[in-house]
Amino acid sequence: MTQVDRRVHWSGIMQAQAASGQTIKAFCSERKISIYQFYAWRRRLKAGIRHQQKPGAFIELFPAKDEVNAPIRIHVGDQLWVEVPQGFHPPTLLSIIETLTRIAQGACLP
Repeated sequence: MTQVDRRVHWSGIMQAQAASGQTIKAFCSERKISIYQFYAWRRRLKAGIRHQQKPGAFIELFPAKDEVNAPIRIHVGDQLWVEVPQGFHPPTLLSIIETLTRIAQGACLP
């Protein structure tokens, strides 16, 4: 399996775990996946994404097939999630993103 194939494979596993609603531990246990490999690949994939993106770049989001009407969950690091319901107010989301960006850059909040 090539490096690209491994990235595609583990990216699919990450997406399946996120869509499952299970904890990482439960997901990995049920599928006989090493939790250590899961976290190692998650770090590797995140590092690759950060390296490819320009600061302030947007990414295209696609709903999971079975979650067309579900809210959008945005993971910011390992401990912060932003959940955006359908019919959200775009200027409010933009304000949240700008605030999180300032915090990430070490800027003081107004």
